Amino acid sequence: RASITLPIAKKHELNVNLRSYLITDGSYPFSFFTSDETIEWFHSNIAGGEDPFGRRYYGLNQVKFKYTDRNGRILELKENDFFIGGVELNYFYYSKLFKDKNSAINFGGHLGINTSKFNSSIDVGVSVNAVKKWTFPNKNEFRFAFGANLLRKNVVNFDEVIDLGNNSFLATFEPQIEYTKYTRKKNFHSFGVHYQLQTRYNKKEEASYYRLLGKWQEIHAGWHNGITTLYDHLSAWTFVYTYGNPKYKLSLYLKEDLLVNNAPDAQTGISLKIPISN
Repeated sequence: RASITLPIAKKHELNVNLRSYLITDGSYPFSFFTSDETIEWFHSNIAGGEDPFGRRYYGLNQVKFKYTDRNGRILELKENDFFIGGVELNYFYYSKLFKDKNSAINFGGHLGINTSKFNSSIDVGVSVNAVKKWTFPNKNEFRFAFGANLLRKNVVNFDEVIDLGNNSFLATFEPQIEYTKYTRKKNFHSFGVHYQLQTRYNKKEEASYYRLLGKWQEIHAGWHNGITTLYDHLSAWTFVYTYGNPKYKLSLYLKEDLLVNNAPDAQTGISLKIPISN
């Protein structure tokens, strides 16, 4: 992801994101923490039991992804496939609704232009985000934040798109806590825990429609989660560490769903933010 944030007026901000994807087989060193070898070593030696999702049965570090929607359209991904997912335009208004200087709230409007051949379309959304800060005598800080988002997907389709869920609206709720410790040079280390709850992709009343074929129970296969959890709410915990100084902010995160979603079981990432001007 490449992103730039531009102040366009007092209390107004525009953010532009570019999404891109590279499909790999998860081998070392690019997927060290989330490769099949690491995950299955954890399951075998720490928690989960031997091959609880059938990765060893099917073979480690492979890309075999093929999805056929209810209209017969096919989404297939192969190793080393690269594509631009789309461009996001996010507008934020920072309100003075709270008179407390340690509290803040903003409202957002969002436009997503999806450019992939699988989902050539436009999404729109709205959001509200609020944060409360407490400052300790040693100048360190504690923050509690809450966000809520509502997305209307596929408002406009430019072509025949893959059916990625028949709930037109997706809602997300996101609380977060963060502790920030400052150094003598005013650099800082922050530690955050973020929780995300998203509404289901498919309508709940259709949950009894699908039928699972194959020996997925006998071999502890995990592929069925990609279907069954389309009818459930999704949830995930993210642990974030950030080091910041006036020149840049570097963040490392680990995202774990705990309850298996149709999203990846674990994600890791790095974010680098550099101010262009003060």
